[in-house]
Amino acid sequence: MKAKCHNMEKKEAVFSNQYLCGGKIIESFIPTCEEDGFTLLQRKRGIRLIFAGLEPKFNWFPVPCFWVFATDEKGGAFAHGEGKLENSPIYYVSAENKCWYLAENFREFVRLVIFAPEWMEKATGKKSDFSEETQEEREKMGMVFGLEPPKTDLLEVVKEAEEIRIFDSQAEAEAEYELL
Repeated sequence: MKAKCHNMEKKEAVFSNQYLCGGKIIESFIPTCEEDGFTLLQRKRGIRLIFAGLEPKFNWFPVPCFWVFATDEKGGAFAHGEGKLENSPIYYVSAENKCWYLAENFREFVRLVIFAPEWMEKATGKKSDFSEETQEEREKMGMVFGLEPPKTDLLEVVKEAEEIRIFDSQAEAEAEYELL
């Protein structure tokens, strides 16, 4: 399915006059009938774009604000910081409410999940078995997105996002931060 950004639903987002303080904005998409790379990511990596009308509920509140665009089979969510999806840093919030920096932009995120699917184990300690997958299969997946195999170790950039705080609720965040 090809997907176009459809809606930006503000969920628990806290705004001031000048900037976003914290919370989530859910980016939802409208699918079309064509098969494309996003279907491949869902089938091979368990990453699902959020489609209009199917916005999930999240039991966490980030500071600063996140734009959530996808979920996975392990209960986690993929999000980006302020700005457009294609130009913003990409993060992963695990089911345990830990936040991980994954890539500097969406294109590098896709490169990471295709060519280094072991990122999940590095970030969360959860095993994923890709031992049956050959380098040739990964290269074919990369071709769908016009991506060449990386020349560097993609796992080097995956790290805990210390600049992002994930709280269990907005009230918990407000106890520690003054959200304007």
